[in-house]
Amino acid sequence: MRYLAIDKEPYALFYAIFDDKTLSDYGMISFLRKDENDRVNEIWNKVAMLLDRTQPTFVITHLLDLRYTPKKKFEKMVEIKTILRKMCLDRNIIYHEFRTYGWEKRITHMKKPSPKAKLD
Repeated sequence: MRYLAIDKEPYALFYAIFDDKTLSDYGMISFLRKDENDRVNEIWNKVAMLLDRTQPTFVITHLLDLRYTPKKKFEKMVEIKTILRKMCLDRNIIYHEFRTYGWEKRITHMKKPSPKAKLD
């Protein structure tokens, strides 16, 4: 199985590719266009190239957390998420989003983890 793990930011997409449990590649894709239509086309083309090059079985990314994401940043990240999800549907790639906030409390079983309890 090939997994493509993605971290979305407003102007970039960071990725890691795993073949089963082995990290096989990683990198970053920047989105530099300022015009909104040009930006959508740039994201579309770069995500298509990434999916075509890596041929993942699964695409895994994080849910967006409204509590910690400013509105303008959130809107840009939703563009990336929407294009990524649509391309996965078109290519029969399993797409999944995970909630990634709050994991530290669950792992350490503490109400408020101390700096000592954090994972390296």
